[in-house]
Amino acid sequence: MACRHRTTSLFNTLDSSAPATSIRAYTDGSKSSSQETTTCAIFIPALNKEHAWTLTKGSSIFTAEVTAIYQALKLFYVMDDCPPEAFIYSDSSSAITAISSNSLSENEAITATREIIASLKSSGTRTRLTWIPSHTGIEGNERTDRLAATECNTRDGEEVHNSLSPKEMVSIIRANWASSLAVSAERSLRLLTPLAL
Repeated sequence: MACRHRTTSLFNTLDSSAPATSIRAYTDGSKSSSQETTTCAIFIPALNKEHAWTLTKGSSIFTAEVTAIYQALKLFYVMDDCPPEAFIYSDSSSAITAISSNSLSENEAITATREIIASLKSSGTRTRLTWIPSHTGIEGNERTDRLAATECNTRDGEEVHNSLSPKEMVSIIRANWASSLAVSAERSLRLLTPLAL
């Protein structure tokens, strides 16, 4: 509990040092194995705005995390007055690393996010992607976590019709293949079961 309090306190100190003219967003993604649903959510305290989306079936949790960042930045981009600085708080270090990298990506969500960061920059808004630990009591992160998890269960939000990356498509093919093998094996076992006469 002390560690959780220390983390929250440290984050609050970091957050309060951000310029008053900046805007902040918390982002998160979620994936439900039972319903094969992938979702993302954002929370922007200054605008009192929260929103959740359901992604294309087969999307990875990684794509959900990147898409959440993209959705927050897109909302900043269409604001009447673009803020001078935008802080995105995400608990996905892999999403932040991929977006910040200069490497080419086959994931369209990464490409779209990089493009909107460039558009914001040309409009005068500097973007800062900041990693925060999950499940440590940081209220904005806890809120987006709940939003994304709720969307997994209810699917009440908008749908994002994102393209699946090659890696995601391979995962789907493998899962379908494994499922087909299991069904075939079960049928074969039924044929081999001796009948009692």
